[in-house]
This record gives sequence, structure tokens and C-alpha cells, in this order.
Amino acid sequence: MKPIESSDISRLEAREGGPCVSLYMNSPNGGQDPAWTPLKLAELFRRMTRGLALLGMTPAEARRMVTRIENVLTDLRKESSPWPGVCLFASPGGLEAFWMFQAAPPEVVMENHFHLRPVMTYLKEYPAFALLTLSRNRVGFYLADAAGIQRELVDDMPESLAETRRFISTERHMLHQPAAGGTLFHGHATHEENPVKAIDFFIHRVEKAVTARLDRMGMPLVLAGSRELTAMYRRHNRYPGLCDQAILGNPRAMTTAARWEKGRRMAQAHMDQLAEATLHRMGHMRNQGRIKRGGRSVLVAAQQGRVESLLVDSGATLWGAMDPATGTIQPHAEPHTGDTDLIEAAARETMAHHGKVFWMAPHSMDAPMTALTRY
Repeated sequence: MKPIESSDISRLEAREGGPCVSLYMNSPNGGQDPAWTPLKLAELFRRMTRGLALLGMTPAEARRMVTRIENVLTDLRKESSPWPGVCLFASPGGLEAFWMFQAAPPEVVMENHFHLRPVMTYLKEYPAFALLTLSRNRVGFYLADAAGIQRELVDDMPESLAETRRFISTERHMLHQPAAGGTLFHGHATHEENPVKAIDFFIHRVEKAVTARLDRMGMPLVLAGSRELTAMYRRHNRYPGLCDQAILGNPRAMTTAARWEKGRRMAQAHMDQLAEATLHRMGHMRNQGRIKRGGRSVLVAAQQGRVESLLVDSGATLWGAMDPATGTIQPHAEPHTGDTDLIEAAARETMAHHGKVFWMAPHSMDAPMTALTRY
């Protein structure tokens, strides 16, 4: 079992279809957590069986799915894990379970799709981000998320200043070869002769490759390196997701875990800044007809692909029965079997149409969700 990460959301969405069970719990702690006692688990399994039957499963089908869940939880109950939370997703297409970095109060939801909102809000604290370590001797590009950090190859990115010098030397040699009309000359000679220009050209090539690699990914980019190299990179930067903060110092002097934790905090601060900037922008656009608030109006705009940015009160709840044919919504104060989490539905639709979703602090907004539309 591994910690859940942002890439798991799209894979789980692809496995939806038919009755689904979404379960969130605290880590079993070797069976010592009260929610993991045999009596509590038996009660949970009975509830699942009843809920799946209400969603159209035969008693035999419901029992088979619940037995698979029971087997996984029984094995997990024996484990003492450093992870404080567990989440599990079961459907007719399969079953997956993950650890979570945060404790998860017991919650089970049975719908015709997975209930992923707790994962979305949880991943707000662990955003996916890119980390670029800069030094003259070695450049490294990493992708990170809740599961950790991993180095990635980037096409056309020089890994050191020495490699860039060799590139310049080779290019200069080729351009000085005699041609039909005589000898060709090229201005790159100054890069070899001037160390500052050579470093600047080196950083320019790194930025060009990294920006191409991150194009359309939309994730924050954190720099790590000396004040000189990070400042030089910012002068060349064209990627809009570059974080204001940087990890200053020798990147090789830090452990991988330290890079991940510092980068995570900077990426989170960057996302918080974007959310505040979006909120401020909304305040100046109240009379332009591009602000939607509440439930149905926001969800309809998201389904139509019109939501540019969605701000969600992470402490709000909004459940309802949706009729796909008519688009009508019947809200409920408490979730009923087969209900849809309307906030999650709007967030999914927004992300599917390349909009941004910001999970704000609990009870910090005057509506459960507010959308800035594209038109």
C-alpha cells in the first residue's frame, strides 16, 4: 500500500461505474483505534451491504464486494503504520486502498461514483509541484506530490555548465567550417570567453527546457540553489507558476526529505497566494455577470466548461440528488444513499475543463462555493 497522490484521482475516476464504496478511517494502529474493533467493523460491513442493495446490487453481489473490503481491512487491522489515515475505494471494477498523511474521521459513502472530496481537500496540503535544483556542476529536475519526490529527465536540458560549454564549443566549431562562399563566423565565441555570459546562456537553456516540460501542467515550480543562479533563472523565466520563494543554498547539502518538505511548503504558499489573488479579482468583477455562487448555478457553469476558477469553503457541505436527464437538483441537509456531493461534482467538472480549484479555510466564505466564469 502507498500514500494516495493527485495522479490517483484520475485513475479512480476512470474505474467508476456501478455502485461504489468510498471509505475513510484513521490508521488502525495495530487494531487499537476504536473504529477498528471487530464490533465496529461488523456494523460498518452491514451498513455497506444495505447501501449497495439500495443502489441496485443483488444481495449476493453486495456481499461479494463487502467481503473483498472486509478481507483488506482485516489484514490492515494487524498493521502498525506511521501513516495516520486510510482511504479505500471499491467498485465492480476493483478495489484500491491507500495511506494518508492526515487522520481521517470514519466516513463511508455509497454512490454510483467515488466520493473523492476528502482526498481533494487533503491534497491541498500536499500539492503536486516541480523542484529545480541549480548549481554549476549539476542541475536536477524533480516532480513531487503527497507520495514523495522523484527525479525526472527533461529533454534538451543541460545538466551542468561544463556540458553547456561543450555545446557552445561544438556549435562554434561547426559554424566556422568553410562553406561554399568562405568561412562562417558566429557570435557564440563570446560565451566561451566571458564566464558570466556562459553561465547566463547555461541558465537560459535550462529555463527553456523546463518551461517546455511544464507547459500546460500548471503546477508550482520551486527553485533551489544559490542566490546568484536563482536570480538569473528568474530573469529568464517565462513559466507563470514559478514560486516567489526559493530554497537558497547548496542543493546537494540537503536531504531528499528536506527538499520535499521545504518545496511542499513553498508550493502550498504559492497556491494560497493564487487563491487570495483570485478572491481579490472576484471582488472587482461583481457587476460583470461572471460570478456564480451557491450550488446549482455553479455546478451548471462547471458542467458547461465555463468555470475559470472555483473557490470552495472546505468546511461546507452540499448534498443532493441529481437528474442527469434534466439537470435538476434536489438538495438534502444530510446525504442520502445515491446522493451526489455537489461541491465535489463542481470541482471535478472544473478540473476536467482545465479550471483551477482552490480549497479555502473552513467557514471562511459567505457561500459554499463561488465561481469565476470565463464568460
